[in-house]
Amino acid sequence: MPEIIKRSFTALKFPKGSTPRNYYNETPEFSEYMPSYKYVVRTSKENCRTFKTKREAEDYALNH
Repeated sequence: MPEIIKRSFTALKFPKGSTPRNYYNETPEFSEYMPSYKYVVRTSKENCRTFKTKREAEDYALNH
């Protein structure tokens, strides 16, 4: 079942170029990139997709 996750942008809490920031930037839930995309739908461990609104994420999750 798909999981809807609100992005936290945790990477922004660490200095640029630091190991923790690089680590968090590897996953969409914590990445600093694409700040207008606030939600992630994870359908498997390796497969996820980002959305701007919770409604878009919910619609996608219902159909996948």
